Amino acid sequence: MANEDLLRTLQETRQKVVAERSRQLQILSQRQQTLDTAKVNLRGAQDREREAVRADEEMKAKIKDTGAVRGPLYRPQAEQTHLRRSEFAELARSCQAEFVQSETRLAAIQSDLERTEKDLAELDAQIRQLRGS
Repeated sequence: MANEDLLRTLQETRQKVVAERSRQLQILSQRQQTLDTAKVNLRGAQDREREAVRADEEMKAKIKDTGAVRGPLYRPQAEQTHLRRSEFAELARSCQAEFVQSETRLAAIQSDLERTEKDLAELDAQIRQLRGS
């Protein structure tokens, strides 16, 4: 009788662990999608930042090449390219932070899932052992 009660308790616990594993798998999938999106966003931001840096450097060279006479004519454009460079650099930093955070959150759920899988394997072993005795 005691073995039957223990077996029932182990099976109920196993059901709860299986439900938790299912929940974790859903979270894992969501976090993987979030990471994939963050990676795409980061690449796009880095590309835009590189383009803004290139445009700003070209404008600086243009001002330098034109000298003191025509250089001031390009100042508004130079300010605009510099501003865009700064904005895209900030966007790239923000996307990098989002990417790192997504990686961290994914690693955390993967770790949780590994522990749950281990718990499930231990429960299964205990159930098999109890049924065999």
